[in-house]
Amino acid sequence: MKIGILTKSENNYLVKRLKELASTTYQNQIEIIVLDPSKFCLTIETEKSVFFYKDQILDALDYIIPLLKPDCGEFNYNILKHFEHTKTRIINNTDTLLKCKNRFCILQNLKGIKGIKIPKTTIVQHSYDFKEGLKYTGNLPVL
Repeated sequence: MKIGILTKSENNYLVKRLKELASTTYQNQIEIIVLDPSKFCLTIETEKSVFFYKDQILDALDYIIPLLKPDCGEFNYNILKHFEHTKTRIINNTDTLLKCKNRFCILQNLKGIKGIKIPKTTIVQHSYDFKEGLKYTGNLPVL
């Protein structure tokens, strides 16, 4: 299985954790590719949609996970719309992304996919509740 993560930050905790899970839990049966949205060029024709990434055609992906900021801009939504017209399954498609713009909701959606494990995560409303969140998680992440 090949999963693309659409994000500007390869050092994001969730990206690192998903890569770790893919290599340890799934014995490298899952390939995680981090895709910077600013490196895309999109083309469209009558019969097909083509993705160029860093001046090369991007091979087909099984899933795409967008980890985009709420103010990510129209081009990033165009990338996702382009993926919607292929066989790639999108975790949080453009409509969902517009409705749900935070990491906790992404984890909630991932939880529903058979075979994908997610790290135990706690969300708190205020920064002063961080220690309280750690009690429930036992470790990071606390959002």
